[in-house]
Amino acid sequence: MNIMRHLKHLNPESHSDKKLIQRSTGRYFTPHWMAISLASQTLAAVGLSPNIRIVDPFCGDGRLVASYIETLFLNTPNRVNNIEISLWDNCEHNLRSAREIVAQVLKVTGFKGTIRQRLRDSFLESNAELAKYDVVITNPPWETIKPDIRELRAFTKSQRDTFTHALRSYDYSLAAALPYSQPVKKLYGWGTNLSRCGLELSVNLLAPKGICGIVLPSSLFSDQMSVNLRKWLLSQVEFKAINYFPAEAKPFDGVDQGSLVTVFKKSIGKKFSEPLLTKYDRNRKPSWSGKISLNHETLHEVDFRIPTELNLEELQLLNTFASFPAISEWEIANGGKLWMGRELDETNYKSFVTTSGQIPFVKGRDVQRFGRLTTAHDFVIPGARKIPHSSSFSRLAWRDVSRRSQVRRMLATIIPNGVVTGNSLNVGYFSDGDTSKLKALLGIFNSLVFEFQLRSRLGTGHISLGSVRGVRMPDIDDPKLVKRLAILVDQALMLNPTAEVEIEALLADAFSLTKYERSSLINHFSDLPDNLANSMKSKLRIA
Repeated sequence: MNIMRHLKHLNPESHSDKKLIQRSTGRYFTPHWMAISLASQTLAAVGLSPNIRIVDPFCGDGRLVASYIETLFLNTPNRVNNIEISLWDNCEHNLRSAREIVAQVLKVTGFKGTIRQRLRDSFLESNAELAKYDVVITNPPWETIKPDIRELRAFTKSQRDTFTHALRSYDYSLAAALPYSQPVKKLYGWGTNLSRCGLELSVNLLAPKGICGIVLPSSLFSDQMSVNLRKWLLSQVEFKAINYFPAEAKPFDGVDQGSLVTVFKKSIGKKFSEPLLTKYDRNRKPSWSGKISLNHETLHEVDFRIPTELNLEELQLLNTFASFPAISEWEIANGGKLWMGRELDETNYKSFVTTSGQIPFVKGRDVQRFGRLTTAHDFVIPGARKIPHSSSFSRLAWRDVSRRSQVRRMLATIIPNGVVTGNSLNVGYFSDGDTSKLKALLGIFNSLVFEFQLRSRLGTGHISLGSVRGVRMPDIDDPKLVKRLAILVDQALMLNPTAEVEIEALLADAFSLTKYERSSLINHFSDLPDNLANSMKSKLRIA
């Protein structure tokens, strides 16, 4: 039996290993309020059936199946003859608890049912169960498969090597069993995420017209790495309901990201659906609800991203930008003069910096929106690192790390030549040294039109180059636009309080936004300071 083979190399009694085991398995139980919501919405999509086959392949303590049966009893108490229940988990203690809880619910409701439990690695040991179930209701693990050196420090080198080798072997097995779950690319060979695997498995377990209710990290519907999974998913299922909970709602302790409660129907070949999207606020109260159109052809333009953080008006605004060129069209690789990338790896950076020298070294924390660099604290030791050619240019620099709760996730400025950056910053420059165009690019990057598009493409707490490359821009080969933007950016860099408002108005005109679209844009950023929001509304003629 294969129960996540790499875990056998950990000691569950060790305090340090307990955290690693939780991370390695992604064990975070669904809160009861979310379980009830998921059960209700899943049942609403199922329809009436006297016999039901239901499975939770990652059952934990059984609360999702129990909630579903309770909801079934409250809504259709006399219309169910038999329930076949399958509970799977890789933890024997969880299975015992789940069986007890579900058995008790069956007893209380009076439903006839059988409970089949399996101690298994559901990802790799479910082939005999594919396409068998009317209902899949689950919250799969969310963890990314990769070794974390911070949590393996207590291990000997031999133990670390053994664990890492077993983890790599497990990763290969997942890639073979669940190919659509593989990320677009892997960093140092790692990147398989268990929530993607859980979603693919859940679809495969459904019988034709079966219904799945599943809890997922919101990143799966928007991040760059899940493109292949989303494309496949949209050919397999018809979405019924999508509920978005922001990170601030904190449904899971210690998990700082948004979550989705999603219901879909197995419907191979389906190209179009109109699920009910409901957005919740930080207090878990509905803030917006309405049907959205998930058209395969339209979604192809945005890498099949499903922007769950947007309402209908904002989705329409996002489509408005789609007719403009992406930033990538100005890159050197596509015949342009723009280069974007990163410079020095910050790993163990103190080994190659000192407190004085000729080449300043800056990191993400040193950059603010339209901010000027202050006195450098670190300098690269001569000869300790190869200085990249890009450092000879004035560059646009923006932070890589970006918390979801920030009012602005793009924090960019211009840094002078001669400074070198760590990889907590992304940088960009024009190979012909055009400083006016560089300033214009900064104005665009720090604008609301850019921020709005970027947020629809971000799935993690990082601003990936891939996400930036897909953002649409006005024509920065237009000398008149570039000149006006450069003048305003100079003013913003001098902390002129009205310059940012002028930049927003200029870009709204460049994108030919209607009054209605301008209003949708400003209202999307509900956390803007009132004085800034009011100034923008006035300048954009929507006050």
